Amino acid sequence: MSLLEHRKEEGLHLMEQVLHHTKFDDETTLRSLLRQQRLAVEQRMVESGNAYAAQRAGRSLSAKGYAEDQLQGLAKLRWLQQMDKDTDCNLGARLAGLMEGLFDRSRLVVSVTGTRDEEWLSRIVRAFGDNAPMAAPVAYILPEDTALGVQIPAEVGFAARVSNLTAMGAEYTGIGRVAAQMLTFGYLWNTVRVKGGAYGTGMSVTADGNLRLTSYRDPRCGDTLACFDKAGQALREACQGGEDLENCIISTIGEMEPLLSPRSAAVLANSLYFNGRTEEDRQRIRNQVLDTTREDLMAFSLVLDKAVDNSVRCVFGGKASLDGCGEALERRENLQ
Repeated sequence: MSLLEHRKEEGLHLMEQVLHHTKFDDETTLRSLLRQQRLAVEQRMVESGNAYAAQRAGRSLSAKGYAEDQLQGLAKLRWLQQMDKDTDCNLGARLAGLMEGLFDRSRLVVSVTGTRDEEWLSRIVRAFGDNAPMAAPVAYILPEDTALGVQIPAEVGFAARVSNLTAMGAEYTGIGRVAAQMLTFGYLWNTVRVKGGAYGTGMSVTADGNLRLTSYRDPRCGDTLACFDKAGQALREACQGGEDLENCIISTIGEMEPLLSPRSAAVLANSLYFNGRTEEDRQRIRNQVLDTTREDLMAFSLVLDKAVDNSVRCVFGGKASLDGCGEALERRENLQ
């Protein structure tokens, strides 16, 4: 919940109403809400295809990536589309059963960014039931998608190549963050944005080991995928060509340490908790960023070569964008 300190009682009451008095018996309203959500997700994928392309590619690399696709990505959209089409699926009963299983005290973690009121927090905990059976652990069988094109109603496209450093025996370090910053505002900016005409492009390396190369509103996705192939070589050339490493390190720290609102601080704290990362882990990455040398980046360029060679490709784009990718895409499907 997000609320003001003096509205805590009203917030708790509203939460209790949702938990205990939500009705799923109005099929017409449920189907209207379902269709609204389906259309909203489809529109977001047309507008922000770079994020969804990277997410879809990541589902083949880890259980976390697979789960994120099911809950937030293209797999979620496919479920919404199927439910919208299947008018005999008894949607209300399915949602009621899902709610009963999810909102249980045994699955509850409470985090607070405001004043810690123990009595109020204990009432939040008591508002949740404790009768849901414990679900069995799920073992995800990762799909073997390597090159998917998703056709969207747009003139441009969004390209992504994603790999996982951990899966290939490497590790997430601050050196990778500096390399990502150097390539984003150097090679990728000049090649994909300035010369290629894309509205945006970038490389990122995240704490779960995922390394992503993406483009945004890109008229030449096929050429962009080929540019991504040369990222390792571009990093070596940047190191040898006298790229300003000090400014790159400073901008990397700035990107890692943005100003946070109370809500953003809570999201970050929750992410660290659920991913098992500590402040010591974060400080280690900061130190690695600050200590990065050209020799470190040269060594990382070889890791980047291997990562690109073992990456999963995904493009969200119009028909012309997908046609331009040629054999770089092995399978195609329509968004709608």
